[in-house]
Amino acid sequence: MTAGDRESEATASASVCADFAAHPELVSSTHLFFSDLSQRMLCDAEAAESVSMVVAELLENLSKYGRGPASSIEVAFDCTSDQRRVRIRTANVATPERLEGLRKLLDEMRAWPDPIECYDHVIRTSVGREGSGLGLARIRAETSMQLSFSFSGSEITIQAESQPGERIPC
Repeated sequence: MTAGDRESEATASASVCADFAAHPELVSSTHLFFSDLSQRMLCDAEAAESVSMVVAELLENLSKYGRGPASSIEVAFDCTSDQRRVRIRTANVATPERLEGLRKLLDEMRAWPDPIECYDHVIRTSVGREGSGLGLARIRAETSMQLSFSFSGSEITIQAESQPGERIPC
């Protein structure tokens, strides 16, 4: 066995994308699938639980705020012998009003350098407000994943990714 053979044995990658109409009844089964995949790809229970929570929050957003059949979630794992990288990306079409509200919310969240303080603020101000951003603030506060957002026409893409250089132990 060569060194290259050993290296390829220590590497595992998976990327799964699900395209679906945003229906609440699909959230649970889709979440269970990605949660199980996380447990199999990551040998750290806490990291797998974090990925599961992020998937749940983003799927809930897709089911609540997605418009039409153009919703998708992709979860990608890049695992080597000493590092685990995870990327979770959702994309969906939303109304112009929802997009504007989301842009404002994301700008507010970026203004808070401390994720925990931001989460506390969102909790205090979210009572009775639809589209409060509580799930996104939770992701930012409870995981070490980096959140990014992009807008293209009426489509929003949200991505959560393990930070460069972050090592999820195995």
